Parts: sequence; structure tokens; C-alpha cells
Amino acid sequence: MNFVLFPPVILDKISPSLVLNFSKRGGNDLCVYDNFVVLENGIINPCFPVRVFLNDQSFPAIGDIKTGDYTTWVSSLEPGIHQLKIELNTGENILSFSLGKIIVKENTLQKKNLKDIFPIGTWITPLSFETREEMEKHYNKLFQKLKEYGINTVVIVHFSGKNLDVIKKLTKKYGLSILFYPTVFKNIGVPLNPKKVYSACKKTADDWKSCPNLIAYGIWDEISLEQAKHWKFIRMVMEGLDPEHPVTVCLNQNHLRQTEIQEAQILHRDIYYPPGGSSKSISGFEKEVINAGRIAEKLKIPLWVTMAPGYPVNGVREMCWHSLANGATGLFFFHCYTIYPKGSIWRGFIELPDLKPTPQLEVIKEISQKINKLLPFLSMLKSSENIAKSSQPLLSVKTRSEHRGNLYLFIVNRDINSEVTGDITINKEIDKVIDIFTGEEINLKNRVFSCNLKPGDGKVYRLVNLH
Repeated sequence: MNFVLFPPVILDKISPSLVLNFSKRGGNDLCVYDNFVVLENGIINPCFPVRVFLNDQSFPAIGDIKTGDYTTWVSSLEPGIHQLKIELNTGENILSFSLGKIIVKENTLQKKNLKDIFPIGTWITPLSFETREEMEKHYNKLFQKLKEYGINTVVIVHFSGKNLDVIKKLTKKYGLSILFYPTVFKNIGVPLNPKKVYSACKKTADDWKSCPNLIAYGIWDEISLEQAKHWKFIRMVMEGLDPEHPVTVCLNQNHLRQTEIQEAQILHRDIYYPPGGSSKSISGFEKEVINAGRIAEKLKIPLWVTMAPGYPVNGVREMCWHSLANGATGLFFFHCYTIYPKGSIWRGFIELPDLKPTPQLEVIKEISQKINKLLPFLSMLKSSENIAKSSQPLLSVKTRSEHRGNLYLFIVNRDINSEVTGDITINKEIDKVIDIFTGEEINLKNRVFSCNLKPGDGKVYRLVNLH
């Protein structure tokens, strides 16, 4: 078999997840196309193993020897000059050939800008309806209610067929975004079958990439340790099919090793530990969200936190504020409906069948109204060296900063049962602090001011130095 080399390819605008297509042309010649394209066309069953090497990093390829059509995913191609070769294992021997070089001038992946997205969302799962009219009536009322109470995103899990048509139409009507977990991924086991992966991803992208209110795909919910080793291949395929939408997995409390998420575009984390700290220790929730915030910032990806809305009202409030204080740019709640028994932490905030909101949803509305005006600003903040402390251990104090160097204090009451007042001392020359929600200005005396917070509540202050 002979290979025809192509000259260097110069790419100005590319997706970091590229697909190399090449096919056999005339006799035994294999000619490589002279460009790289995002995968759109189908492929045939895998035949014998093919691997593509980019700068000595190997990527699997799938295709059919009868037609000579193969496809491979090359992830995260950075600007520069890249050497490319192909290796075919025929069973009898291994054939290796150089395919030339690729010159990448710029990386301009046109994904939705995650810095402009701050989802406040809830998980919904299918209910049973006798007629389409009954279904539409239910979701009309539900989505209107969610929008009214500050929810701007729904997480769609296990929906299919006519359910999805209704969901797409009505979320768009009420201005709700969608984080979509496709049902087809439930049946993909590990180790992965490339054909099944491609088929599932192709169907998902064909059905959803043109959906105007889709913000991201979710591959697996609370992945297993075995799935954690394989999900990145699915992400690469989805990126090739739909480069505009980010791909994530939802991790539970047992999955937060950096190696499992190092190529994720979003750290989406379930944290179901209880809220409510004491003067001697922080809550399990606060401890976990601090860790998640550190990893997300180190990886330079957004942090989305999923909480359980079945905790006491002030516990829900405290979890939201701790999430914001540690850099979360997405707040989610599992579950929406009260389908779990009373006392369950996963009991939702919408009562069935009349869709009456619970007091927990009132808290979410309160926080949503506070932060909505400042969402782009909150997304820009980064952790900073802590320059303040509280005289009251029940008040958590975090320092965050934005790119111009301005400093902000996030103060959260860990006590979900009692109001707490404490003196906040700043170890830097600061003249006054400004409550970013109310605009209240507090002139400091000896760099100290008093802060009073209701149970589980939080405040954010901007620090001002007049000198």
C-alpha cells in the first residue's frame, strides 16, 4: 500500500478537537485530504487497528479497510508546527508512515463563552402523562414557576422522544437554558466500543447542536471510577461533532482527583454533605466546596456546584453563599420535584401535583435576585491571599480579587440557626468597605468594621483605599 504525502497545511481558524479524514483513492494508494475538518459525515464499522501520531502522542482511529475511510480525533491542538504520522496494524505487521506537518497559526474555537453563563439550575426527570396536551400544560406551568423563582437552567436527564420536543419548545419560550444528559450514553459501557461511542455522539449532536438554549452536554452523571478513565474519549468525539458546546461529567464526592477532570471544560460537582458549621469546625459542605474551588481555579475552568435542596431553609442559604465565596459560577439543585420522601435531603422544592413552591425555593429566589445583577462580575473574581479575619469563628471570611486588583470580602454565617455579629479586622490599609448589594458604605476605624448576618446568610464587600 502506498501513501501520498500532502504539503504542510496552514490552519487559521480551527477547533481544538479536530478530525482527520483520509481515504483510499485508486488502486492501493492512500491519499490524505489536504485539510482538517470537524467531523460531520458517518463512518463504517471498525476493521483493523489504526493509530495516528501527533508529536509522538497516539490517537485511535476507526474506519473500514474496504473503503479506506478512517476517522481519528486529535484533542487540544495548540498553535505551532506539528508532525503527523500514521501507523496501521494489519495483523501480520505494523506499517508506519509520515504524513507531513501541520502549521497551526491560531486557536479560535467558537464555544459558548462560559464566563458569560451563570446557570442557576435544577434537575428534572420525566413524569408520566396520558396525553401530549397534559404534558405541555404541566411543563408550561413548571417552567413559568421556575423562571419566576430565579431558576434559569434545567438539567435534562433520561428524557427521550416527544418529551424532548416539548422540553425544547417550552424552555425556549420561558428563556431557560438546558444542560443535557443524553439517554444514549447510559448504555455505553467500559471499555468503550468506538462504534457505539460515535453512534451515540452523532445522534446527540444531530439532535441538539442547533438548539439555541443548550449550554452544555453532560456525558455521565456521577461517573464510576472505571468511567473516569474513559470519558475523555467521548468528550473528544462530541467536540468534533459539535465544537460550539462544552462537554462535562458530573462528579460525586468520591471523584475529585485532578487526573479525572484535567481535560474537563467545566468542573460540575455534586456536594451533598450537610451544611451548618460550629465555632470549632466547618461543615462537610464547606470543606468540600473549598477543595472544589481550588481545583477548578488551578485548572482554569468554571465550577458548577450541585446541592441538595432538602436541607433546612437556612442550610440551603448557607450552601449557596459558601459556593459563591469559593468561586462557583453555577448553582444547581437536585432534585426539582418533591418525589423523595419527607426528610430526604434530595426532596425537591416544587410540590407535586400542584407545583407549589417550598420555602427552600423562596431562598433560592432571594439569592438569585441578589446576584443576577452582578453575575458577569462574580465570574471574573479569583481567590486571593486572605487579608481579613473575624472575631467570631462562626463567620467565614474569604478574600477574592478581580483583574484590576480590587479586593472583595465574602462573609458567610456558618450558623444556620442563629444570627451572628462579629468584628472584621483587615490587615491592609483600607479606608472603607462598600456592600456591593445594598451600596452601604462603612468607614473603618483602625481597619475594623462590624458585620451582622442572619442564619446562613452572606454578604460581599468591596474594599476601598482612598490614599
